[in-house]
Amino acid sequence: MDLIKEPFKPLKVPVKPKYSLTGRWAAVFVQIANLFKDTKIHLIKPPIKINAKSIIAILNLYCQAGETLFIEAQGQRRNLAIVSLIKALSDPTGETAKNILHNLKNTLKPASQKSTPLPLNLGNWLEMRG
Repeated sequence: MDLIKEPFKPLKVPVKPKYSLTGRWAAVFVQIANLFKDTKIHLIKPPIKINAKSIIAILNLYCQAGETLFIEAQGQRRNLAIVSLIKALSDPTGETAKNILHNLKNTLKPASQKSTPLPLNLGNWLEMRG
């Protein structure tokens, strides 16, 4: 997939999931989509377009295995979001989707969450600040 130079223009990609988007598959899909806070992600089953970050919307869409869906994303990390969601949809066992979710959680954490330890107690915290 080529890198797109216009990060805010929507990108729409067709995908055929190997399983129905129900239950745990929908939950993992939504968890991955929700990691991209700065990206708008929609799932399209023509003519219906839904927010891909909503478990209720995905379950109501009732996507069957083999149906053609479109993932549309708009924002800075849309390429990573689309590639991650397509890989998650292509895995019949769910292991790849779980690995993607785990890796993205570690990768997309803000720097402040990665490196700042929590103070042990209030006294130590006040000494560190003072």
